[in-house]
Amino acid sequence: MASKVLVVVLSLVCVLVSPKTLGTELKAATARAFQQYVDLTEARIRGEIARPSRFLQIDALPETQEPEVRSRLLKGEIFIQSMATKEDGSPVEVRGIVHSERLPDHA
Repeated sequence: MASKVLVVVLSLVCVLVSPKTLGTELKAATARAFQQYVDLTEARIRGEIARPSRFLQIDALPETQEPEVRSRLLKGEIFIQSMATKEDGSPVEVRGIVHSERLPDHA
């Protein structure tokens, strides 16, 4: 029992004195760049929603890629496609650590 308490206490001490737990300040440039990324991504999503004929992502694929992907899906395979938010054809650069997920509205 004493060894468990010692492990917990030492773990807490390590976490509390770690420089990472002190956090860092969000830089204004990172916040502006991320907001630009969010605005561009939301504009892209609004464009996708505005085209009801492209309800599924497969409907937006190039004609040369669509038959192969459809065949894979019909076999039960999973199709994963990387998406990027771009401005004038170039990726939006955000300096710093930023994580973004496209989640359903109800999440």
